[in-house]
Amino acid sequence: MQHLNLFDASLRPERRWLNLPRLALAMSLLLALLWGASQWMAQRTRAQLERNAAAELQIRQLGQQAPAQAAAAQQQELDALRQRLAQARLFEVQLQSLPPSEAAPELLEALARAAGPEVWLTAAHWAAAEPRLELEGRLLDGRQLPAYLRRLEQQPAFKGQRFAQLSLGEPEAGGVQKFQLRSSSTSASGRAR
Repeated sequence: MQHLNLFDASLRPERRWLNLPRLALAMSLLLALLWGASQWMAQRTRAQLERNAAAELQIRQLGQQAPAQAAAAQQQELDALRQRLAQARLFEVQLQSLPPSEAAPELLEALARAAGPEVWLTAAHWAAAEPRLELEGRLLDGRQLPAYLRRLEQQPAFKGQRFAQLSLGEPEAGGVQKFQLRSSSTSASGRAR
């Protein structure tokens, strides 16, 4: 008697894992996978290109706006400087039209010593008979006016004068404020030297 082992590998039918239909299926799955990956990469690339284009456009727009804003600021500053120059010329004309007075040089020196970079005068009227001084001008900062008043009152040329009447205008462009200032004699005989 002979025993046959039916589980012997030589008796089993040969199985081929790789045959033509399976190979075609594997290739088509691989191609579909590659096609899907390429579509996904193309979509990401397009999105990145769109973001880059939007960023470049924004940079160009900012680059165009910055010079325009700088030019506008420079024009405003130039206009303010022209206005100050015109006021200085007007003040010079007014000073030249004042009648000669013995006290004029001393008064002008006192005004110059009291002035600071935050104050500029546009008109000055001296009434020697009363005596009274009226000033018109502009300030960069209204908070500087008390210090300017103290400097004026400390000038020897204005001894006996009290700067008590003040009107301060609303701030203009750039924070500049107009002011008018009038002195009065502290005594009936108090005269400026």
